[in-house]
Amino acid sequence: MNRIILLLPFLLFSFFLNASSESDPNRVSMVELIVNPEKWDGKIVSVTGYMNFQYEGDAIFLHKEDADNWIQINGIGLLLKYDNEHNLLRKDINQKELNHKYATVTGTFKLVSRDVLYFRGDITNIESIR
Repeated sequence: MNRIILLLPFLLFSFFLNASSESDPNRVSMVELIVNPEKWDGKIVSVTGYMNFQYEGDAIFLHKEDADNWIQINGIGLLLKYDNEHNLLRKDINQKELNHKYATVTGTFKLVSRDVLYFRGDITNIESIR
């Protein structure tokens, strides 16, 4: 009985440590997401790159030149929601301030099939763009 009482604080600490780490974003480079998208599928990631906002084509790219030339292999799609007038529904994301600048996106990475001639993945359930 004494052993259980002694182990209880360690077990609780371990439980809370694991619970918080599952929801914490993984800091990942754009290169890592592009090269190993299978590894990050379904995981919360935080990635920095060059922002390109355009209706039905929001993305984060490795470099400015990749966005300027729409080199999709060097980008990750961003799934954001818009209204019928093409206004972003998320008021906490300032497109004008962030567009064509480097920023950090945090959200859930979803792998896209290799057969698709578009981005290798998308970031959904976006928590923040800063």
